[in-house]
Amino acid sequence: MRIVISFIAALSLSCISHASSGLEGSWEWEGNSDRYIFGIKIAKSGDHFTGTYCAIAQGGLKMDCGLDDEKEFLIKEVSRSKYELEFETHFSESKGRASLSLQDGILTWSLLSPPAGEHYLPKEATLRASSGT
Repeated sequence: MRIVISFIAALSLSCISHASSGLEGSWEWEGNSDRYIFGIKIAKSGDHFTGTYCAIAQGGLKMDCGLDDEKEFLIKEVSRSKYELEFETHFSESKGRASLSLQDGILTWSLLSPPAGEHYLPKEATLRASSGT
């Protein structure tokens, strides 16, 4: 009986851990094309998430991307599967705010406060985990 209870407890903890880490990885916008690309990389760091984004527009003529190791934003959990972040663009170096929502393996990006000046972030984007994750 103890073995069964221990197994159920371990399985429950595994499911909780998997659910909370579903945000981690590389996410690609469903609207990516030859002219416009948007993606997000999210990593778990201790008890929180950090991330970077890359937005490429005009067929590669305009790039708003950070370095791979540079953590551009801290992601704060607002409620279950809903997050908010503040970021700084690489073009105008102005700040903006966005929300992320994760449901059924789909990550939704919504720009809450667009940054002032030039930027290439979509107002809304539906992202899916890239095959490299």
